[in-house]
Amino acid sequence: MYCLVKFAPLFVAVAVCNGWLFGDFVGKQKELDEISLWPLPQKFQSSAIAFKLSPTRFQIVQAKQSSAGPSCGILENAFRRYSEYVFGDLKKPEKSRKKVYDSDLVELQVWVTSADPECDDFPSLQTDESYELSVDEPSAVLKAANVWGALRGLETFSQLVYEDDYAINNINKTDISDFPRFAHRGILLDSSRHFLLHGVAGSV
Repeated sequence: MYCLVKFAPLFVAVAVCNGWLFGDFVGKQKELDEISLWPLPQKFQSSAIAFKLSPTRFQIVQAKQSSAGPSCGILENAFRRYSEYVFGDLKKPEKSRKKVYDSDLVELQVWVTSADPECDDFPSLQTDESYELSVDEPSAVLKAANVWGALRGLETFSQLVYEDDYAINNINKTDISDFPRFAHRGILLDSSRHFLLHGVAGSV
């Protein structure tokens, strides 16, 4: 018995190193770390080919054939918001001088395909929020039926950008096709039940 207790830590250490214990956990954790998109798209294919994104040269623009023009405030504001989100304040001249490098990917073209881009409407149960995103040099293309699908695609694009060991922004060659699993997403706050539960708990 004494020998078992004495050598138990050694056995556990050897088992962990060889993957006898926690093997499935480590494997699944590695798989989750490699897929950092949330929520995970319906169809997602990425390669090891990486493209550099320069804060001073990369831009998000409306595609020429897009039905949503410069007057679409929802998209124009989103372009600025996501550009700042991806690069932070590196687009400022005093900051960008510290990170000057060529950009393999020069732009993300956002292409809204429907005749009514829904720039002036709120999303409804009938709104098509699907999108397709293709990341390849020199331009990435985000294709969506309306602005609400385009917003979902912009969020996904922003999550694909990462910094390498040299603090250079990169994005891998990627193809994504995505749509919401449910037509309606909501949340219910039952304040009366919350109050009653806490009231009872507090009085006990």
